Amino acid sequence: GEIDRDIVIVKEILGVKLAISDHRAPNVTEDELIQIASKARVAGMLSGKPGIVVLHMGDDKAGLQPVFQALETSSVPVRIFRPTHVNRNKNLMGEKPKNYDLADYVLGHFSKQERELMEEGYELLQKGGYVDLTCGMHTSPGKCVLEAKRRGISTEHITMSSDGHGSWSNYAEDGTLLEIGVSGVDALYKELKYMVEELEMSLEEALPYMTSQVAEGLDLLPKKGLIKEGADGDVLLFDKNLQLDAFVADGKLFMKEGKILRKGTYEK
Repeated sequence: GEIDRDIVIVKEILGVKLAISDHRAPNVTEDELIQIASKARVAGMLSGKPGIVVLHMGDDKAGLQPVFQALETSSVPVRIFRPTHVNRNKNLMGEKPKNYDLADYVLGHFSKQERELMEEGYELLQKGGYVDLTCGMHTSPGKCVLEAKRRGISTEHITMSSDGHGSWSNYAEDGTLLEIGVSGVDALYKELKYMVEELEMSLEEALPYMTSQVAEGLDLLPKKGLIKEGADGDVLLFDKNLQLDAFVADGKLFMKEGKILRKGTYEK
């Protein structure tokens, strides 16, 4: 019934999720956002959890300003705020043009207002904060990583997620719902291939944003995010063409040589 109680008492709850700068958001005030973050922070300290506030970011022009204001007027650590969907800009997932300039390609195809949220994301990174980029929507997370590196911004606090099984929706200008659907769970895999095959990143460069850096951000290292003795044994095995060959979860084999051996509870 309360954020702090839930985090402390329920093992699986690591923090709280809240929508801001979105027409579907509860529109909390700056003081309420600080209170939510403070409760999550203290509860995390008491329970040995990250106590984070994951922020679903919408398209509203306010962007990350509520977070910056909260950081300015309170002592809540910057790492508590974890905005996601920060790369919700125009679709730049097309083919890479020849002899392209990375800065122009990543940021030059859409207006300042449309790229404002990602710009604020870079600013949050420079303050030591975390930024989560959603695969399969709008701008490629891999391109945002390359742009951060071009600017000399540390990318250690960038994570990537799929929003798998989350809902997506499109609206008319007057706010009328036009369509709604469910996001797939293969977006991370597609982005990994895109980063390696199209953006020419090495696997060593690309993988941490989906593995070890995510685990670090959730205080789950080394149990999650690494392949080592004592870890949970969650492993994906690819062939040289990055085709999925085998899948191991918690040390149990679910796929071998491309054939599914085990299925989920609700799968036939």
